[in-house]
Amino acid sequence: NNSCGSSSPRNINVTVNNAPAQPSTITPSGGSSKVCPGNTRTYTIAPVAGANSYLWTPPTGGTIISGQGTTSVNVEYNSAFIANNAIRVAAVNGCGPGAERTRTIQLNNPTRPSVITGPASGVCNAAVSYSVAAANGVNYNWSFTSPGVTINSGQGTNSINVTYASNAPANKVIVNASNACGTSANRNLNITTIPANPGTITGTSSPCANQQGVPYSITPVQGAVNYTWSAPSGSRINDGTTTSSSATMTTSATNVTVNFKTTAGNVRVKANNSCGSSANSSLAVTFSCRLQDELTSSINEIQISPTLTSDKISVSITGSTEETYSLVIRDISGKIVYESDRAGADEINDGHIDVSQLTPGIYILTAESKNEVLRTRFVKN
Repeated sequence: NNSCGSSSPRNINVTVNNAPAQPSTITPSGGSSKVCPGNTRTYTIAPVAGANSYLWTPPTGGTIISGQGTTSVNVEYNSAFIANNAIRVAAVNGCGPGAERTRTIQLNNPTRPSVITGPASGVCNAAVSYSVAAANGVNYNWSFTSPGVTINSGQGTNSINVTYASNAPANKVIVNASNACGTSANRNLNITTIPANPGTITGTSSPCANQQGVPYSITPVQGAVNYTWSAPSGSRINDGTTTSSSATMTTSATNVTVNFKTTAGNVRVKANNSCGSSANSSLAVTFSCRLQDELTSSINEIQISPTLTSDKISVSITGSTEETYSLVIRDISGKIVYESDRAGADEINDGHIDVSQLTPGIYILTAESKNEVLRTRFVKN
């Protein structure tokens, strides 16, 4: 322009550069967005087109120790870290920063341990182990609520070995998980040092009055040293070696036979160890028939040879008349597996009975006449 007027314009084309696009997803090292004070994590993004720098903003309590301005930074966390805060990053060029990308960071609080596995009864005077499922980055803290137990090894790990004293009381094992973020809720397991109650008693609930050698059994109980069996008044109990002098017997046997008299009632059993005894398991017994109190017929003795066999037994019977009798073999549950009618005599060698097809176990052989039943036992192996 001058006093005479204005010239024609001269033009230039100008291109305006925009700020870079928003970065892609922030990826933490190890794939986890959970941290604890004292942890260092690496965070990475993919390069952004048109960016010449990257601006990272750490969460409160986090410090960028390297990588600011690049696509990857290292962040160190301290005790001021606030849960559910976020790390942020924006791509930068000459026009300034673009939109931020964020990722929420959480405290890595330990979760409650899984269910404790290990024996919960019958642990008196025993060394046993307890464990929970293992998790990364945590310590496990084990304790017991009562005395009488020593942790031998494994404190701080997910599995411990302990020893209970010979008089240890009931107890509770406790475990929690901890890390720099804190401590989880407790997981507990109640412990009974005495044995658990025996299971169901197997055997007949309807024997005869005066019946001899009636078999009963239970499954062995964890931690039991022996068992106390009891039967109705007047009965006697045999554990395969000894016959009791009363209606009660303490023995290591889980299989016994009972010689009943005329009183019905209950067959009971409890498990024992040095810390005490379980409650009784019980089987009610009622008499469905009656056998003679006195032996008045021809059969007065029965013998088996051998008493431990895999194929045959030899039966010998002593009698005084020609009265007939039956030979019957029953298994431990009372089921008849062999039966044969025979003629009596003063002394009878009844010959061999083939037992090779029987299932291994304890069997009762009876010689049954009109007024008398005699019993003996053998074991098929």
